[in-house]
Amino acid sequence: MKIQTKYLFEKMVDFKRFATVLLAVGVFFT
Repeated sequence: MKIQTKYLFEKMVDFKRFATVLLAVGVFFT
C-alpha cells in the first residue's frame, strides 16, 4: 500500500512537471 501511494505521488509530480512545461511552451509561443 505504501509503495503504491509513493508510485501515485511520483506519477502526479511527473504530470505536474509536464503540465508546467506545456504551459511555459504555450506562453512562450503565444
